[in-house]
Amino acid sequence: AATKLDSLCPKIVQATKDALLDPKNAAKQEALAKLIKEAKDTSDFVNDAAERMRTDAKLTQDLSKLNVSTKVNLNPEGRKDAILDAAQNVSNAASVNPVNQEHKNLLDIAQAIALEMAKLSEAAARKDKAGMIESAKKIAGMLGKIQTFSDDIAGKCKDPILRERLQAISRVPQNFAVQLKIIAAVKSGSGANDNSAKHQLVTCAQSLCNSVIKTVEAAQSAAIKVVLQVVPDSDGGLRASADVLRLARDAAELVAVVTCIDGKLEQNGTQPLGRAG
Repeated sequence: AATKLDSLCPKIVQATKDALLDPKNAAKQEALAKLIKEAKDTSDFVNDAAERMRTDAKLTQDLSKLNVSTKVNLNPEGRKDAILDAAQNVSNAASVNPVNQEHKNLLDIAQAIALEMAKLSEAAARKDKAGMIESAKKIAGMLGKIQTFSDDIAGKCKDPILRERLQAISRVPQNFAVQLKIIAAVKSGSGANDNSAKHQLVTCAQSLCNSVIKTVEAAQSAAIKVVLQVVPDSDGGLRASADVLRLARDAAELVAVVTCIDGKLEQNGTQPLGRAG
């Protein structure tokens, strides 16, 4: 899946150029839509991981009580703008406390993308050509780090379904990198009433942000799985990794977290956990 997504990227870029150069050509518009759908369908094949994620739902719910972070308001003026709304959604998704360093790296770059997307929205509203192009370039550069940091998490995740899902989904944002730069450049040079260029920019920004959100969500599940991986204890029992204890030691939900470690520990397994710390 990851290889196919990589191969689709240049095709989407070329189709975007063709569609922008000839916006009234229905065949070219349809070809672009078909390629984007193919990229989406390719990543969706791993959605059978949803069932696995549902089995971890209680675990995620318990840990979410420890992972609530203050959300950043990217739109204090309440401006109505689809790109700004998409940026806010990314920021909200990344507004959780990290469970480990790899997870923190991903959340930080997602927040940075959200902030730069908000700047792109503001530049577009001001018709600031240089600002639009600069923001698009910065976002494109950061999208590559989304895949890099996701691979860092996936590399430590022993669950094959969650690992493959994260690796596949994290490659989708990069598909929009060059596409965003092209559309931003076209929009910055178009007339004030060029609805076609505006629509293309909004659609690309929304799709990009949605792909980042899906990556953040997949990374959260994989990162939690990493810190909750259990290893044999020296006397034949099971113990959790040190990160589990760091997350749960000060939490009243410690026993609830313990019961969720893949069924490998019972509620009365707090003694093995104690031996780990």
